Amino acid sequence: MAEPAYMRIRHRKEFIPGPITECGEDNLWQIHEFAHEISGFPLLNPSPLSHWDTKHKVVKVVLEIGAFLPRLYGVRVDQGEYINRVEIFWRQCSEKQKKYYFYFKHTIYPVKITSIKMFMPNVKDLRYERYNHLVSIDFRYRFIEHLYSEGYLHNKAEWRHFFADESDEPIPEKYLSGRCLSHEALEWEENWRKSQNEISLSNPVWSHTDEKRKEESPKKVAEGDKIMLSVDITGADEGQKVSFIVINKGKEKEQKIAFIDGQQKNGICSVEWTVDKSEIKDRENIFLVFKASCVGKSTKDIEIPIEGFLWAELFADDDLPLNNVKFLVCDTESDDVNPIYTGLVDENGRILVPFGKEEKHTIQFMFGDNDDHR
Repeated sequence: MAEPAYMRIRHRKEFIPGPITECGEDNLWQIHEFAHEISGFPLLNPSPLSHWDTKHKVVKVVLEIGAFLPRLYGVRVDQGEYINRVEIFWRQCSEKQKKYYFYFKHTIYPVKITSIKMFMPNVKDLRYERYNHLVSIDFRYRFIEHLYSEGYLHNKAEWRHFFADESDEPIPEKYLSGRCLSHEALEWEENWRKSQNEISLSNPVWSHTDEKRKEESPKKVAEGDKIMLSVDITGADEGQKVSFIVINKGKEKEQKIAFIDGQQKNGICSVEWTVDKSEIKDRENIFLVFKASCVGKSTKDIEIPIEGFLWAELFADDDLPLNNVKFLVCDTESDDVNPIYTGLVDENGRILVPFGKEEKHTIQFMFGDNDDHR
């Protein structure tokens, strides 16, 4: 059986209560049918305004009657009111983790309801005996965002014809000359734009959650450490979803190794992540970074320095640890003479490497102009 979609409605800066919580999202309503189209638009008179080549159509959803309906009827009757935001989530099951997650999301805003149609199929017909009281709703929107969760691929489009009546005819020439909206619509658009806060992300940082580890290694992490990833947010609604992604930027190819979602509260979002390098394929080239994303906005990459595996310890004849000695890790089975890793012995004489030691590995120390092989 195909997976259903889920819808969440935000009106007057609060979510309309819904009965379903799924994949970490609450106040959801299950959608039985969905239809939407963005298509090319034929122009009789070509114009340099290429954005007129796109034609949007209403978002149509069908779902069972719920407590949301009286509120939506009120919005429909009051022609001057708009819904803040409608989100539609698409679910699938991860074969690897054996659990459900939302892989795709539509977000439309601001939203105008153009049609509410209640109906019930003929339940005496065996084909429809499982159907209940249904409602079909058409949403008209100004902006639509598409988000594919894996990799956080994002696209945003604007329905420039939001206020104009829909027609199958080509757009009249008068619309191509510039602004096609009525004075009232233009005034509303200007006020609405002013009322919207531009979302911005700043100060992405990480820190140890364990006080002991925070004292021992404040600037590096090791396998199994639990760390806090956080970012400051301005312009987002309270409870807005924020996504963190942890990436290994190896020499050959980037690999996304962790996705963690959180919610913005009081201008900040924080999530916990346990350092786990087991999924990394290029274990000889580990360079971990993270970034935060919210409604299509992302921070720069922030490095998470790796403390690494303890390979050996280096001491002088007086049993005092040697530090700041350069060392090279070489692969004896490789034809490449260049080292696969370069580092410095730490202040405690420890040789820490971000990947596990194997028999094919050798360590070379650089003492001044002399080389000491091990």
